[in-house]
Amino acid sequence: MNSVSINSTGQRSAAVMASGVVAILGSVVTAIGILIGMMGLLLSFGRPNPMETMPGIRTITAAMMVVFFAIAIWGAFSGVGLIRFRNWARISVLIWAGITAPICLIVVAMIAFIPLPTPPDSAVTGAMIRLVVVIFYGGPLAILKPSECRLPPA
Repeated sequence: MNSVSINSTGQRSAAVMASGVVAILGSVVTAIGILIGMMGLLLSFGRPNPMETMPGIRTITAAMMVVFFAIAIWGAFSGVGLIRFRNWARISVLIWAGITAPICLIVVAMIAFIPLPTPPDSAVTGAMIRLVVVIFYGGPLAILKPSECRLPPA
């Protein structure tokens, strides 16, 4: 069933539309970043492994990137469904958020413990990288309100 979300004044919900736009933009930015990472990974396959203790690290990294890319594409399709006011998209976005929120929490928590090397002549410091990562991954978590995380009435 493809019913349209209409508020009490008879207009379409702007919040649902905005959620769709944010889902699409976030998914596209994430997908582009993953594609750039995949390109770098493909370029590194002919080189010696920097971590001899973990011989399958490139394969594991490639598999993780494929899974994260699929999640990003799912988010983009769900965002399009939200913009079109499809009921399936609301449920899909809730499931998608339930998968991506723990991933974001793990990234934000781990960035505090991972040592980041900084070249001596670089204008970008480790603190700047940490700040950007925390804002990118922690920003969506900061606006999350547990009291509003429930399915809409049928």
